[in-house]
Amino acid sequence: MVKNREDDRYSFKALMNSIRDGVVIIDSDLQVLEANQNFLDMLGYSEIDLHALRAWDWHAKITEQDLRHQFSKLQHTNRYYETNYISKEGLEFDVEVSTTGAFFAGKQAYICICRDITDRKQAEKALKESEEKFRSLLQNLPVGVYRVTPGENGKFLMVNPAFLNIFGFKSEQELKGLNMCDLYFDTAERKKASDLVIDNAGYASLELKLRKKDGTVIWCLDTAQLIKDEAGNPIYFDCILEDITARKEAEDKYSSLMEEYEKVFNGTQDALFLIEIIDENTFRFMRTNRTHQQKTGITL
Repeated sequence: MVKNREDDRYSFKALMNSIRDGVVIIDSDLQVLEANQNFLDMLGYSEIDLHALRAWDWHAKITEQDLRHQFSKLQHTNRYYETNYISKEGLEFDVEVSTTGAFFAGKQAYICICRDITDRKQAEKALKESEEKFRSLLQNLPVGVYRVTPGENGKFLMVNPAFLNIFGFKSEQELKGLNMCDLYFDTAERKKASDLVIDNAGYASLELKLRKKDGTVIWCLDTAQLIKDEAGNPIYFDCILEDITARKEAEDKYSSLMEEYEKVFNGTQDALFLIEIIDENTFRFMRTNRTHQQKTGITL
């Protein structure tokens, strides 16, 4: 009979120690009855320390009174929570705990399964900090950044403040009910632009004729990158938009000036030419007008 009890206890300990998480069983007075090796290793205690421990010895931020109150509600229910444990050496770490009320050796007890989530918490913190930095960068970029769905409409998924400023919107709320196609001077051009990005290996830079909230026509350089799901289906475009209206106006003005220049240069009855002086004895013609060519027979 004693042998059977010893075998049963050995099997129970082997089962407990096969569990990868820390497991501790405590009685109604929150004193440890049993724990597996992973629980001991987690806290840095030995088997000798085990039965002198009470639950508040390893809870870093929950008092004895609060623990007694919490566990008193768990006789027949489960509870999951995240908290901080403190090791024998005084080091705090993050854990997630699943606690169940049960009977153990004929007494009311609580089974706690504990997992060290320090690495996960640190990763979450790092991700949050990274997201905050990205969000700050996005909010302060001087160029428009936006995300839209592919296709002829282009539903807005995200825009930054610079995008709103380019089009004269004061908030994202004003964009509700609008699609990217509504900002095109010619709405039919939206589908052409979307198809071009997809057909061009998912990346393209396009000069687009768009219009602001008040109807003012603007020119923008739009650089779009197609993002796909795991199956390879297009899900959205990530885009950078730069207002190039001033540049386009300057180019148009320069083009007009060059047209006027050509009219004057070739329309006069005077012979005009441009030369490059190479040295004091050498030069070469760079341009000649029609009158000069007719009078000299020199053509370039």
